[in-house]
Amino acid sequence: MSTIATDEFRLTISDNGVGLPEEFDLKTSKSLGVRLIKNLSKQVKGKMTIENDQGTTYSLTFKGKSFHL
Repeated sequence: MSTIATDEFRLTISDNGVGLPEEFDLKTSKSLGVRLIKNLSKQVKGKMTIENDQGTTYSLTFKGKSFHL
């Protein structure tokens, strides 16, 4: 996790695997990992992005005054 601004943070989770298939649909995915990240994003009212290049990287950006690094 890294601090972006005084009260804004980014949690990044990545791997160097084969990446996501072209037909991957975040909205209909039944993957446990994807569901966990989507639910965490909703709980912290954050924004999730996915990069699919030489593996997969999920980034969750959120605000929170109660987190300290």
